[in-house]
Amino acid sequence: MKKEYIYALGGAACVILLHQLINPKSSKQEATDFVNRWIDSVCDGNPEEISALYAEDGVLVGTLAEEIKVGRTAIQTYFDSFTLKEPCGVLDSINIQVRGVFAIADGVYTFSFGDGSEDVIARFSFVLRKGKGGYKILTHHSSAQPV
Repeated sequence: MKKEYIYALGGAACVILLHQLINPKSSKQEATDFVNRWIDSVCDGNPEEISALYAEDGVLVGTLAEEIKVGRTAIQTYFDSFTLKEPCGVLDSINIQVRGVFAIADGVYTFSFGDGSEDVIARFSFVLRKGKGGYKILTHHSSAQPV
């Protein structure tokens, strides 16, 4: 009887561990770190590196975009142009909501530009999904802060 009980507990522990590996939960700190990683990637100026942070079917409503970009290829075309301005940002504020494997990050960042363009203070929202390889951006909206 004791042996069966131990096997049952061991089996339950394996199921819980496997569930955590397949469906990793998000945390506020991980989501904040990911947004900072995105900002660092923009500062590095590599459009391929930036667009790789988005899901294959991700959506970008860019601060300076005239159209909504759907899909990683379209998102990269936005960053091909945007990085020519030599942007670099800082995170001014952030609020994170965590729902299982999803995290929603809302806040404000400020971008300065190496090409001499005027600084842009923008509000943002990211919808992130955590998978085996970490977070991917499902949706990203960014708009200039009204004056």
